[in-house]
Amino acid sequence: MRVGINYPWLHCGWDFGSVPPGYGARVAAAELRADLTRLARAGVTIVRWFVLADGFTYGVDEHAPQRAPSGFRFAAEAELEPAFFADFVALLGLCAELGLQLLPVLIDHQFAFPGLDRHSVDAATLLRWDHAPTTDRRSLRLQRARERAARLPAGYVKGGRGDVIADARARQRFLDNVLSPLVSASRRHAQAVYAWELINEPEWIMRRTPFAPRFHLPVASVCNFMQAGLSAIRDHGFMATVGFARAKTLRALHERLPALSLDQIHYYPRGLFARLADARSESARPSVLGEFATRRDLLGRWPDLPASRQDICERLAYAEQRGYQAALLWSYRARDRATLEDRAAIEREIMRYTRR
Repeated sequence: MRVGINYPWLHCGWDFGSVPPGYGARVAAAELRADLTRLARAGVTIVRWFVLADGFTYGVDEHAPQRAPSGFRFAAEAELEPAFFADFVALLGLCAELGLQLLPVLIDHQFAFPGLDRHSVDAATLLRWDHAPTTDRRSLRLQRARERAARLPAGYVKGGRGDVIADARARQRFLDNVLSPLVSASRRHAQAVYAWELINEPEWIMRRTPFAPRFHLPVASVCNFMQAGLSAIRDHGFMATVGFARAKTLRALHERLPALSLDQIHYYPRGLFARLADARSESARPSVLGEFATRRDLLGRWPDLPASRQDICERLAYAEQRGYQAALLWSYRARDRATLEDRAAIEREIMRYTRR
């Protein structure tokens, strides 16, 4: 089984193209090269990387999502700047040089979250974007969230781009202006692309019950977007995938997504009965485990493994036993409750698996 890792970004939402005002300089290219070199030496062969993430730098100023009575509206009329393509192709070139393959993730589900800009004051929106878990009382969380929002640069909006999924015209413009040119550019280093992922964890924006949040979108709209995007990816000769948060979503939707060519699920078990799905029973397509925690204490142990065998190496071995073509650790650069902060320990565990 191949081992991959979620890098998953250096600067979430602004790894490519112009740097947002006031955000300083990007990390040196030498640091990125050093990271990827260490990972390749450890035995990693696939690197998953979020490209647009929440859309922060796609469509700014007059092309950014615009406020409307019903929330932000987004026409998706912007094209990516040449510097964006140059940075992305340079990353692919580095991967090719080091013998790695990139799994680019075009957008995250937060792309369709309620828009957040420096003028946002709505409590529900501010808390939706509050990614710092805390036990502080709600009023203090809101105060800090407002302060963070006020520091966003003028003309930039996080999220607020749900029209790309829900509106047929905006969707087509997005596919024409962004997805197709990016996938086409990646053909310059086609051997360095493992697959193209259209969207990460769409479950979090799908309206599956009448009680879903207002910004959630009809399942049919999300499926139409995914089918169109997956088809565009396959038209360029690449495997096309979606990173589903749950195996049951993949099972429920796979017949509505005939353009899907690579099954992908994420696994963060909750409870004793949350077993890792057997990849060999899902479909005839190859399957990858796109995310699993590198920390042992996140939401408890893997219920199929004894307490003494919960390290990364054991989890990789079990994913192989369950029939996955590849398993990708979360993560190497993110800072969250699922990520082991000791990168050297992550590398040692990967080597323990790859050098068995």
